[in-house]
Amino acid sequence: MLHSTLPLTSSKNIQKLFQQFNVPHFPEFRRLRYDDKELLESMLAVYEPLISELNFTNLYCWDFVKKISLSAFDTALILCSSPDNGNDCFYPPVGNLNYQSFLQTLKKYSDSLPRQIRFIDQLNKKHFKMYPLQEDRDYWDYIYKQKDLATLQGRRYSKKRNLINQFSRKYSDYSLHPITSEKTDQMLEFLDEWCELRRCCGKRFDCDEFKVVRKCLREWDQLSCEGGYITVEGRIEAFIVAERLNTSTAVIHFEKANPHIPGVYQLVNKEYTARYLSDFQWINREQDIGIPGLRQAKESYYPSHFIKKYTIDLS
Repeated sequence: MLHSTLPLTSSKNIQKLFQQFNVPHFPEFRRLRYDDKELLESMLAVYEPLISELNFTNLYCWDFVKKISLSAFDTALILCSSPDNGNDCFYPPVGNLNYQSFLQTLKKYSDSLPRQIRFIDQLNKKHFKMYPLQEDRDYWDYIYKQKDLATLQGRRYSKKRNLINQFSRKYSDYSLHPITSEKTDQMLEFLDEWCELRRCCGKRFDCDEFKVVRKCLREWDQLSCEGGYITVEGRIEAFIVAERLNTSTAVIHFEKANPHIPGVYQLVNKEYTARYLSDFQWINREQDIGIPGLRQAKESYYPSHFIKKYTIDLS
């Protein structure tokens, strides 16, 4: 929920908001903190993002890896990532700004600031046409029609329907519940079991994501997420976490299921999308980060299109 008392209809009010949250002027930065939730969500409610990276839950929960910092340039919020692996970068600016002036200022401070801007989408790439744009396929967002995921109609989804039918016949007492803070302890126990089954702590991305999901569940009431979980004979066997990305799109952050129960993953995705995401036209299921199995899984749901993302090198 948004609590800002300043309507973001003028540059004066945006600058007051930056002052209220002590956002330093570019090129100075400060680290992201939980208290910035109102700031980020207020800005993103006006300048609606297409990409899944521009979402407070993602920025905040992944911060221990990406190390996000904030700065203000004119009436735009500038986000910078400085991970330990040295792949420092800027995110696309959030808000209105003079891009020519911004890029000239970046050159002026080139010795002390990142040399890349990443996650540039189709709408923003026109602002960077003076630089060669490099497609970043591993980070394209997968976009699906809500009705496709909610119904799984058509021959191409027959295998998924068959898995769901097999599950339903075997576990007729299953049920879908909304996630509440009272259930997060049980969900954390299931997450630990999932990690052990997947041996996730032996894989860098799975281990990082495991920590991210734990943070999300532990701070459930403080974030804007919603979600659902499937129980079988009273035990949690799958869950999904989602939230609004923009007016027409919901983003699914996490989907976890017992790998030893065929069909439960397909079921939680279908049932939650049908029951709780019907107000949205599109579902963004984020990116595959170049992991072959994850790419295959996302492609098997036949995306309607992608949000393509590009990188520019400022050198």
